[in-house]
Amino acid sequence: MKHLLASGLFMIACLFACTANAQISDPSHWTFAAKRISPTEVEITAQVKLDGNWHVWSLEPGGDGTLIAPSFEFEKGTAVMGKPGETGTRQSMKLEFLEEGKQQVYYFEHEVTFSQKIKAKGGTTVKGEVEYQLCNDQMCLPPRSRQFDLKL
Repeated sequence: MKHLLASGLFMIACLFACTANAQISDPSHWTFAAKRISPTEVEITAQVKLDGNWHVWSLEPGGDGTLIAPSFEFEKGTAVMGKPGETGTRQSMKLEFLEEGKQQVYYFEHEVTFSQKIKAKGGTTVKGEVEYQLCNDQMCLPPRSRQFDLKL
């Protein structure tokens, strides 16, 4: 009888834990824009502002390879030019050491702008998404993505 009661309480605790985790809303606010650089080049920017103590990983976060860095994915046929970039204030870029100083990781607090140059003609629409992961000092959320649709 004690085992049945204990396993029942354990199942209820698990249910509450899953429900509490599912209640976390996205603490990020994204703004997308397109800026023409030349007749054939466009810079797509994705600015994210973060609530509270949340952070987003740098494009090259370091660590052991398990951190999910932000990445752009564009609709088929969009020609990407070079690697994406990131721009944040000196106060928003953080360096932290994990596992007793063995691993360096880089992330942004408050806000950061990610950018990617593409080839595109005027009068077209660029569609894509950015995938990212948000963390705070207690946990990381599962990877998320935001879609964008920009008229050039």
